[in-house]
Amino acid sequence: MALPTAGERPDIHLTPLLAGTVILDDGCLYVAQPGGPRRYVIWPYGTRVETSGGRLVLVNGRTRVAVGDEVALGGGSFPADAPGASVFAAPPPPARCVGAGEEVFGASTLEPLASFERRHRRVRD
Repeated sequence: MALPTAGERPDIHLTPLLAGTVILDDGCLYVAQPGGPRRYVIWPYGTRVETSGGRLVLVNGRTRVAVGDEVALGGGSFPADAPGASVFAAPPPPARCVGAGEEVFGASTLEPLASFERRHRRVRD
């Protein structure tokens, strides 16, 4: 399974949010939005894959999310075949995962959705 991650630690963090469920399909990891499309993700720099209790788990620092978990990702979208897109992903997205001209989501942050919602609820209150 290929796990594209950012090629280097970013100096800036993009702010749009992608929230949904991590899904695995044909060796490709996506985030499926409720009632919306699934998005192929370029995971944050340093993210790796482990297996725990028979589940595939994405690990980034102290953050751990498994396939089937709801997540919140900060980042931004861009066409997978845009000039310069290869700068954002190492290795590049496999062709079976992303079609020509299809948008991918380049994530700079990753956290469980429940943590994101708790943190932002405190800010609003």
